Parts: sequence; C-alpha cells; structure tokens
Amino acid sequence: MSDFSLTGAILAGGKGQRMGGVNKGLLIWAGQPLVMHVHHAMVQVVEEIGFNTNDHLEAYQALGAKVISDKDHQNKGPLSGILSCLQEAQGSHLLISPCDTPCIRPQAFKALLESAQGQPDCIVYLRSESGDHPLHGIIPKASVKELEKYLTGNRFNVMGFYQAYGAQALDWPHESELLNINTQQSLASLMDS
Repeated sequence: MSDFSLTGAILAGGKGQRMGGVNKGLLIWAGQPLVMHVHHAMVQVVEEIGFNTNDHLEAYQALGAKVISDKDHQNKGPLSGILSCLQEAQGSHLLISPCDTPCIRPQAFKALLESAQGQPDCIVYLRSESGDHPLHGIIPKASVKELEKYLTGNRFNVMGFYQAYGAQALDWPHESELLNINTQQSLASLMDS
C-alpha cells in the first residue's frame, strides 16, 4: 500500500484506580516516566507521537510531545482516547500503546507495522501467551466513523469494537515486554528486577 503512513499515540488517560489514583504514565522507573520508555520504543518506528491524557496536561506537554485530550465520550475508557487520537492523526493509520508497559521494544511496533502494511483495512494488535493486548495495535484512520457509531451506542469494549470492525491478532513471543504496571506491587517488582 503506497499511501500507508503512520502516526503514533501513547494512551495515558487511565484513572490509575489500582495505583491509588496516580497517573501511571508519570511514575518514574529507571530514571524516566513510564510514558517515556514507551515513547523511546515507538519513536524508532514513527516520528509523530502524541500523548492521550485528560489530566496533568502541563506535565505531559513538558515531555515534548503533542497532548491529545478526549473530545467526545470522555471517561468511557480507552476507546474514547483512541477516537480522539484517530481524529488528530495525520497518517492513514494510528499506532497505539498504553503508557504503562515500559518494557515494550521497538521490534514489537515494527512487527505490528509489517503486519498492518500487509492488511491495511484491518486492525492489527498483539497477542501473547497471556492473551490479547488490544492497546498495542495499529488502527486504520478509516475506522473513525465506525468507532464514533460504536461509542454512540454506549459500547466501550475495545475487543468488541475490534471484532465489529475486523481485526487480526499478531502473536508476540516476548511476554515480558507486555508487562503491565497496574499496581504499586507491579511497579515495585519491576524496580527489583
């Protein structure tokens, strides 16, 4: 597909309830906010990257990337952030990743890109031994209208939208790269490793 182009977005809009309400993307690990570990991996695949968040806007702006807040369907989960990022995306496709998987490597994003280029009309996302990882994926910008319609129907399940639109899982063998930092305990164990 000759007109395939990619914009990146790191999803940092979660409430961090299991973290005691702390914004996970700004938590420090190995001397940097978690969101920047993801950024360093993603920037090796795509030049334009935005941070999707509705809180701590100045802190995210200070990290040097565009901040994209949810316009519609706020507080409806990751799909509202994905929609806002798709609406802002300059490319034909949007590469997404959550802010709380700091061990992700560029190779995962490169594999997603290669898979998406081979099936550009489809959503492609990672799957590992532990199951589906739909917030690591590439979504066609052409899905905007379908996603708007899906959210208007008060449906907010990411995998539900993927299945309705058409999605393909890409098996990723490196489970440790998809470690999700959801609790203080998971952050502490990462610091100990």
